[in-house]
Amino acid sequence: GAQDEEDYSLNVNSTIAADIKKEKQKTSELEQAVVELNRTLIKTMPKIEELQQNNSKQEDTIHDLERILSDTSTKLNESEYARDGMQMQMSTLQMAISGANEELSKYHIKVKDLTTDMFDLRQDNVTCGKELLT
Repeated sequence: GAQDEEDYSLNVNSTIAADIKKEKQKTSELEQAVVELNRTLIKTMPKIEELQQNNSKQEDTIHDLERILSDTSTKLNESEYARDGMQMQMSTLQMAISGANEELSKYHIKVKDLTTDMFDLRQDNVTCGKELLT
């Protein structure tokens, strides 16, 4: 009787110990995953910033094109003689500007989506980190 009870309680204790060990392992795997995710986020941030810088470079180019267009337009008014050639140049420029604007808006959307994804990932990571600490 007494021996059986002792065996039984030893058995229960070792089962509990094994469960605790499993839980600890799971927690440390989760912590590892969070650390890894943080590392990835840190690596990705500069890439997103780079995208945003490219974005503003493209905007500058479009502003330059628009300035050229308005200068051309002024010159056009000053000189009836050059009208035909300049009108061709202007329509080419206008096409270039609208093409560039279209590209830019696609780019804006891409950057916005990336930024949103990064924010969501960060939030998830913060939540995950808090859960691990409690």
